[in-house]
Amino acid sequence: QGAWNSGAKVTIPGRQKWIDRWFALAAYGELFGSNLDRTSRSYLDGFLPAVVTRYSKGQMQFEVEVFTTAPGDPVYAQSLTVRISNTGRESGKATLSLVAGRRRSARSAHRTAPEEGGVPSPMDLEPLDTGYRFEPDRQTVKNPAGEIVLFAQNPFEHTGNALEHILSSAVELAPGASKELHFIVPSVNEPLTNIAALRSWRLQESRDRFRRYWSEQLTGQVKLSLPESPLNDIHRNLVAQAMIILNDGQKLKYGAYWYESYFGIEEGWPITALAQFGHPDMAKTAIRTMLSPELMDKSNYHHQYRSGLASMYAAQVYRLTRDREWLRTIAPQLKESANWIVQARHQKEGTLPDYQGLLPRHSYGGDVRTPAYSIYSNAACWKGLQDTAYLLKELGETQLAERYSADATEYRGTIEQVVLTHLDRDVQPPFVPLGLEIGAPEHPGYLKVEAPYSFIPSDPLGNYWILFAPLMLETAVFPPDSVLSRSVTDFMEQRGGLLAGL
Repeated sequence: QGAWNSGAKVTIPGRQKWIDRWFALAAYGELFGSNLDRTSRSYLDGFLPAVVTRYSKGQMQFEVEVFTTAPGDPVYAQSLTVRISNTGRESGKATLSLVAGRRRSARSAHRTAPEEGGVPSPMDLEPLDTGYRFEPDRQTVKNPAGEIVLFAQNPFEHTGNALEHILSSAVELAPGASKELHFIVPSVNEPLTNIAALRSWRLQESRDRFRRYWSEQLTGQVKLSLPESPLNDIHRNLVAQAMIILNDGQKLKYGAYWYESYFGIEEGWPITALAQFGHPDMAKTAIRTMLSPELMDKSNYHHQYRSGLASMYAAQVYRLTRDREWLRTIAPQLKESANWIVQARHQKEGTLPDYQGLLPRHSYGGDVRTPAYSIYSNAACWKGLQDTAYLLKELGETQLAERYSADATEYRGTIEQVVLTHLDRDVQPPFVPLGLEIGAPEHPGYLKVEAPYSFIPSDPLGNYWILFAPLMLETAVFPPDSVLSRSVTDFMEQRGGLLAGL
């Protein structure tokens, strides 16, 4: 991963769980990105998924390009190129340093307790002994297993210590002159021990291959031609990011690095985007994964909204692809999910009388593990049930489709009636609660009905209301012109629920 502000990069060794290798660049001992006024960044060619960071120090301009080699490249690695230019009127010496180290990853430090069993703390990010070995060629860095951690195509001077190694190069440049320094960081997923492959690797050939691969990948059936050139670039880059996040074998991920796990909500957005932008096969494969038994496991913390959203996203992809044969292959999973929704919402045991017809109380969602009746989870499952009825009708299974559709109609009415009953009209705008019976009456913090927020971001529960409220609107469980939809949007707009106008 290339860091956006500094040109630094981090890799996560798969066989050394939650341990980062990190590299950072410095000019004359000053880390790139230290001064934001002297930092700019972009993507290669404006949209390709390679980070280009520019940093100036005195009369010297440093430009860092980081990309991951494309499939078919003889080496699976991150290429790191530093181009140094003398923009002054006099000759000068530029000093570049690359700092290399290891640490426990941010995910390990903040989301998972340390292996010793202590409480996570910032100290878990302290540097670790790298164990790196520096070869006599002054170009190669290896770890204790003999794997190449870094190869520099230009020899370097080595200083520093076991925690932070410093690889330095000094470059004399005449006015207007420039020079490139090249580093290769082999992927931890395909480690290299033989230096010959890196010595024969050619940057220009690899960059050309990278450009060809991504240009082909991003040439879909949909093209936008917009008057602002950055918008023409950004939509292509976002499609590339969608491919990178989703294209990890049979695994779906919420994001990169910190969030390399599956939640079941946001993952559908890039799937739909790929179908919209002419990559239907990728989208259909991802939906199959979303419907897999592992991700639909009802013992999972996120299972309630997953059960509806997987079907909702399947319907979105089907509407874009019209692939009935693919739809037929996922129909058993769609029916299984719909049957669970119908059974769960009609379950009477443990359900309070006021909430008959809703899903049972379950962990509210996100970091709020307190049990509650979640309006968002119910809206998601209503949408999934309704969309499954539509999909089965497309396959000619009319009788079952009508049964699901009738239940979905009743379900929607139940959700609307429960919300209208608890709509708080004593505040303006009226407040639509999304959590009911939060916690247990005998426990501190119990709320029979979620209360309105004077300023949404100042309340921990409000921070989840503002996540779930727009997600609920996305399902269209309430008509856009209804009092409930208008109350939600008015409350967001007037109580701190907008950021940058969104």
